[in-house]
Order: sequence, then structure tokens, then C-alpha cells
Amino acid sequence: MVVRNLSRFADQKVKGALRRKTAELPNRPGVYLMKDDTGEVIYIGKALSLRKRVSSYFQKGRRRDPKTAALISKIADFDIIMTDSEIEALMLECNLIKKHRPYYNVLLMDDKHYPYLKMTVNETYPRLFIARRIECDGARYFGPYTDAGGVREALKLVKRLFGLRSCRKEIDGQAKRHCLNHQIKLCSGPCSGHVSREEYVDLCHRTALFLSGHGRELIKELSMRMKAEAEALNFEQAARFRDQIKAVQAVMERQKIIDTSLEDRDVIALARAEQRIAVQIFNIRAGKMTGQRFFTADDAGASDGEVMSAFIAQYYAVNEPIKTLLLSHAPDDEALLVRWLEERLGRKAKIYLPLRGSKHELVKMAAINAEYKLWAELSGIADRNAATRSADNIEALRELFHLAGYGDIGEKCRIEAYDISNLAGSDAVGAMVVMENGRLVRSEYRNFRIKGDFNYEQDDYGMMAEMLQRRFKRLFKDGDMPPQAILIDGGRGQLNVALSLLREAGLEKKIKVLSLAEGKEEVYLPEQLLPLRLPRDSRPLQLLQQLRDEVHRTAIEHHRRLRAKRLRRSVLDEIKGLGPARKQMMISSCGSVAEIALMPPAELAARSGIPLALAERVRAYLSDRLGTEGSE
Repeated sequence: MVVRNLSRFADQKVKGALRRKTAELPNRPGVYLMKDDTGEVIYIGKALSLRKRVSSYFQKGRRRDPKTAALISKIADFDIIMTDSEIEALMLECNLIKKHRPYYNVLLMDDKHYPYLKMTVNETYPRLFIARRIECDGARYFGPYTDAGGVREALKLVKRLFGLRSCRKEIDGQAKRHCLNHQIKLCSGPCSGHVSREEYVDLCHRTALFLSGHGRELIKELSMRMKAEAEALNFEQAARFRDQIKAVQAVMERQKIIDTSLEDRDVIALARAEQRIAVQIFNIRAGKMTGQRFFTADDAGASDGEVMSAFIAQYYAVNEPIKTLLLSHAPDDEALLVRWLEERLGRKAKIYLPLRGSKHELVKMAAINAEYKLWAELSGIADRNAATRSADNIEALRELFHLAGYGDIGEKCRIEAYDISNLAGSDAVGAMVVMENGRLVRSEYRNFRIKGDFNYEQDDYGMMAEMLQRRFKRLFKDGDMPPQAILIDGGRGQLNVALSLLREAGLEKKIKVLSLAEGKEEVYLPEQLLPLRLPRDSRPLQLLQQLRDEVHRTAIEHHRRLRAKRLRRSVLDEIKGLGPARKQMMISSCGSVAEIALMPPAELAARSGIPLALAERVRAYLSDRLGTEGSE
């Protein structure tokens, strides 16, 4: 009962801190990322007003469905990315959900794609039509558009304005009759020679300019004509112009979050306030925003150019460089930075300071986010929330060890968890994960390849003993920081193995040990005969479950990688002079190893493209190894 009450009290403190944080959010569109106490993204949503939407999660007394109630109980922090419109927020939400795959989001894996307008500029007389996929076919794509009906209306409008064709006819300008589209003024008629090749190319160029966002002049003209028709009481024609204006505006509602050029680029913006500097970076890969990071530092009086130059050098010294950078401020030594990036990339690199267009809008959005996050940091919002979460985790760990009979713990608690994964004793591996003050520290994870000969037996105890012996030996050899406690995935048997090894190493009084059995979720302790059963909603049990699940996942992933690598091996790997490329070529062109072993060397060389001498060596080796005779 004490555990339950303390857990509820800690949860109330966290929710109170989050309510205070939401009061400082901007009243503008964007995406919010809900995180649990480990920093894992558990839900992503979009909002027309970030302040109203996010604060609704923490309103007291509001009735909620079971899913939302479960989500709110897990929220320990949140982050936001501001956008210029709700449409941008929608597309960004879609991209981030596919990247993070949050537990509480619904991710439908279907073949639906947002529509584009495709202009076949690689053809003599380009066509314009709706496409659902971007292909590497030399055509030009505009979009995507979130409303299929709107893009159809926009296509019709553009065809009426500029007369681009959509048919598949071969155009030679000699057709004797105009097509129906030309008669209803939806095509300029290149098939019948109504426009020349040069005139048609000029129409395509103007269409591309319009679809690229330069449509304000057209809207102005349509508005004047609509007003004139309305004053002449031609309301039906005025309504048509009104609909055309709406369609043009829908076309101009370009999506900055997805770039149809499919380029990789990083967007970097700088903000300053009260002797602090902030840098926001958006990572765009294949035209989609895949991530973002935020950095701050003390302002030592350096210029904007010095700050930007230092950030680029420091960031790309430890991160893979990118071909294109969009910046809010020009860096000092720009030419030197470009040469350095090109040397690391092995190809051309470019730095842009866009002043207009979609690239400028991306930089502007990054700058807005940098300014807001810097203001939030200076207001102490993020620090107060992180401090509250850390304090709650430490209190939960104190509570756990007090119940276990270990008394109090220090301000920093490090727990290491261990697990084994194998298949009937084969490809046996072990994993270690680390949690400090209730937060996973992934840089401290370790994988072990079990070296003992267990004769394909499921000897989990022996494998666990080998892994722990190697870990304890490494502690003394390298001077690593010892944990305050270790968690074993399993029951009483696994606990006894770890306890005996701790005693042999003289660490039983320095390192606490406990195990967590899956299913009943019982905690086994050395001093207690019966397992400890904590309430399912208690914070200490949740921390142990999170740690146990993480080490289990890590061990299984390591085992799968090793097993897949073993299964990919072939008897062909043993042949000297036969590299991976030639091996793959032989398998793809000749079939299985058994078929290769029966194939005459001349045929093997001809079909796979390898030298005849190598083909003879392959044939001889396989005949000897597999006992095949083959035929000449």
C-alpha cells in the first residue's frame, strides 16, 4: 500500500509539472511528441494550436477512453515542433510516426500515397497528369497534395490556363482534327499544330513556375475578374472564378515537410537570447524530415558566423556529413568548411542561405523552433521537468531497495541487467544493459558471445555464469564503475548463479542482486525465501520491467544477427580467390551450390562471368568437398 501511494504521489507531481509546461506553449500549429520517463517517444500527434491540444491531456476531471488514460499515465515529458500550417503538421506527423513507430499510435502499412502532379519533361511534348508515386524516370513532380479532389480540380484549372496535354498520342503536328480536349479548351492542341514546339515548351515552363508557387499574380488577376463579373451581376461566372481561386490556393499550399526533389539536406538555424546560444537542426532525408536536434551553449561574445562555423565543424566531426546545408546565418570560413565537407563526402557539397521559396521557409521554421526552445530553457521549463522526473526515479529506486531489505541508496543508482539468448544452445549470446537513476544508458550496453562448449544443450545457468565471470573480471581489469545492483532475467535458479559468482569475487556486500521472473512478475531476493510481489502499477516494478524487457530485446537482436550471419555462409566462402561479388554472381546466374558443383567449368565461366581458371578451381573444390562427379 505504501508503494501504491508513493507512486501516485510521484505521478501527480509529474503531471503538475507538465501542466505548468503546457501553459507556456505557443498558440500555433505543430506536432507534439509524448515521451515516457526513459525519453522514448510513445505518441505523436498534430495540433492547430499546440497550447490547447497538449494542455487537454492534463486537464483534471476530464473523462477519457481507456487508451488515452493509459497513454497519459505513461507521459513523463513532451517535445514540440512548430509548423506554419496544420497541413504541414499533418505531413510531419506522418513522417515522424513512421520513423519512431510509437506504441500508442496506429501505423497502417498500406500502399496509399499522396497525389502529385507529374510533368513528363523528358518527352518532346510534355504531358501533365496525376501520379501517386515518384519514380526516377526523368519527369518532374509537384506536390504532394493532401486532398485528391483538390488536386483534380487544380489539374483541370492548370490545363484550362496553360493547355498542357494529358493524352498518350504521338505528336507530329499533322493531325487533321482537333481532339475533344482542345475543343473544350483543356488542351492547346499540339497534335494538330495549333501551337508550335517552342510555344508549347514555353507553356510548360510557365506551368512549372505556377506549380512551384509563383501563383500570386494569377490569383490577383482572377480576383479582379471575379469582382468584375460580380459587379456585372454575372454571379455564375463569378462563382467559377471563386472556385478557381480556391483551387489555385490549394495548389499553392505547398508542403515544405516533404520535398519532391528527394534530396538529403540538413537545415540549421541559430537563435540568441540572454547570453545563451541555441542551434536547431532538422534532418531531411529523401525529401522527408526524419529527425531534429537542439543544442545550446553559453554566449561568449562570438559572432553569428563564428557560432555557425563552430557548430558545423563540431557536429559533422562526429556525424555523417550531408551534401546540402541550408543555413540561417553565413558561417565564417565558408569555403574552408565546404572543402572539408567535400573531402569527407568524396563529392561536391553546398551551403545555401536561402532568402525566398520553400528552402527559406524550412530555415524560417527551424529558426522559430530554435527561438521557442531557447526561451523555454531560459524559463526553466525543461530543467524543472527533467529534475522532477529524475527525483521521482531515485525515490522509486530507494523505495524498491528499502522493501528488499537493502536500506537507502545514494543519489546515483546504477543497475546492470543481464540475459541470455540461444536456440538449443547454438549461437548463444548474452547482453548487458545499464540503467542510471531510472534512465537507460545505451552507450553502456554490452554484447557477449558465449565461448563455452555446451554441446548444443540449453544450459542457461552455465551461459549466465560465463557472462557474469567475464563481466566481473572486466570490472577489476579496466576499472569500470561497478553497479549498485544487478538484475537477472529469470527466477530463483538464475539468482543463485549470480549470487555465487558475486561471493567468489568478494562482491556480495558491494553489489545487490535480484531477479525478475516473467509472467507472474515476481522479484526474487537473496535474503527472502518467497518472492516479492509488487503492485502492478508501482513505479519500482515498472522500472524493473522496463530494464528486463530491454535486456531481453537486446539479447534476442544480437542472437538473430549472429544466426543470420551463420546461415548466410556458404561452402563457396572457403574457396580462395572467390570474393562476395563473384559468389553472388555465381549463385544468381547458376542456381544453388549443388547445381554449380555439377556444371562443367566452361559453362560455369560463361554463365557467371568468372575466369575459366577460377571456374575450374571452383569445380575441383566442390567435387572434392561434396563428392560430385559432374559431366564435362
